[in-house]
Amino acid sequence: MHPQTLTKEFEKANRERLLANIRDELNWINSYGNQEIRIYAPILSDALERLASSDVFERFGWLLGDAWPRLPEGQSKNYTENHSRVTAERQKAAREVLDTASLHQIIEYGKKAKHPGVLGNALAKVVKEGREDDALLDAMSTLTEIFALIRGYSAGRIELVGQEWVLRQIQRLRALGRDSIEVSAALLNGLPEGLQTWSVVADQGAEVEGAYWKKASGRSPRDEEKNTTLPAQKLLAVKRPYAALELVGDPNADAPGFLLKEILNGILTADRNAEFHNQVMDVLYLGHVFKKLHEDKSISLEELARLEAPFAALFNDMRQYTTQPFAIHRVLQREPRVFSQLISYIYKRDDGKSLAAQEELSQQQIESRANIARETIESWTILPGLQDDGSLNEEQLSKWVETARTAYTDSGHTTAGDLQVGLLLSRTPSDSDGLWPHIAVRNLLENLRNNVIDQHIPMGVYNGRGVVSRGLTEGGVQERKLSEHYKKLSDATKVKWPRTSAMLLSMAEWYESDAKREDISADLNELRFG
Repeated sequence: MHPQTLTKEFEKANRERLLANIRDELNWINSYGNQEIRIYAPILSDALERLASSDVFERFGWLLGDAWPRLPEGQSKNYTENHSRVTAERQKAAREVLDTASLHQIIEYGKKAKHPGVLGNALAKVVKEGREDDALLDAMSTLTEIFALIRGYSAGRIELVGQEWVLRQIQRLRALGRDSIEVSAALLNGLPEGLQTWSVVADQGAEVEGAYWKKASGRSPRDEEKNTTLPAQKLLAVKRPYAALELVGDPNADAPGFLLKEILNGILTADRNAEFHNQVMDVLYLGHVFKKLHEDKSISLEELARLEAPFAALFNDMRQYTTQPFAIHRVLQREPRVFSQLISYIYKRDDGKSLAAQEELSQQQIESRANIARETIESWTILPGLQDDGSLNEEQLSKWVETARTAYTDSGHTTAGDLQVGLLLSRTPSDSDGLWPHIAVRNLLENLRNNVIDQHIPMGVYNGRGVVSRGLTEGGVQERKLSEHYKKLSDATKVKWPRTSAMLLSMAEWYESDAKREDISADLNELRFG
């Protein structure tokens, strides 16, 4: 770039930044300033007038290219009033643009505008009927990359003169040989969405319809019906599964089970970066989708578990949207061999060798499967043998553990499997006698006589405690109470369940050690800050 040109661009950028600051300052003064501050408004307004560019786009770009401009005149607390003011100023500016700029200049500015749809809408409200309207649209139609400009213009014309305008312009452009799939779709995207519009779009042919759905939301502003099947299927057809998820994930939306399954499969195969979507909201939508699938009696528990598995990382976040246990967790509760299979995905064999079945998989597939298995087991909270009334069936629990241990021992994962069983048993409830763990678990530990399981129950309890908050000089008060609690449990179980008692005593000693460490930390804090 020539130095002189660079200097001009620099001066232009500085002037635009200065003008923006003045407008913002005036907006604040006229909106919230007291009488002492308001005396500066005329001075700033005069500066704004003096610095204004003679170029119409530089003068009004902040208003026509921004979706949320702040007027120097200030704003009221009434949204409708503010919107009316902005609309009126935009239309005034748009008319001046049409009167002073060439069509080529308007299109070039539209290509660079931050929000070209805003410009298109404003032009549509002030363009003259007939020749000027046609000429402006003809100029826009030569550049299909400014889709938003054409859509904004279409929406504005429809609002002003009615929906017939769209089909009339499509037919006119077609007769002149100036139509294109993208332009027709952009014009149709200006129509309010709903069954009537989607029928009109379908009449324009498969290519135009496909281009339309690449930009459509599938949401009707009219409360026509809650069934989202048609728009969701159209969005899936153009590879927009996240947009389809947003539709069917509405708790009030009605969608059949087959469609929900198609959307879930579409998400799994989609490029996550190809379509904009809010990952936080995705969790909400997925939660409601799985809730609906749980209520669909035509879907088996096993099929539902297969659908859930790839989303295991989101299970904890999705719990707030459904009270039902996840199907895959219910399968694990009933099928210890499934548990053993997941263990084999996460851990290597005791001899360090990999499973023969993994040799056919890529490293990415192996890691993905391991992550899903890990997330599934870590989010699993319903103990085998746990009944709907909260009681624990000792026979079912013992049989489950026995079958699981046989399965993962056969696959060469004894240590890993016992480790995970220990962590699972750490979630056991107390028994009706007030003692923890439940008597079914106490009896199981005495029968198994397994050091790995015994050691990992305390670890599961310890890790499950979560974040602890305490005062700077509080010390180990909380840990000492826990230590006393587990000592009492150890004393109460030492006659009939000696292994359980020993495990509980180790937990008491663990917390006593933590208490001493916290006491030392509290003493140091007292010296520093006391």
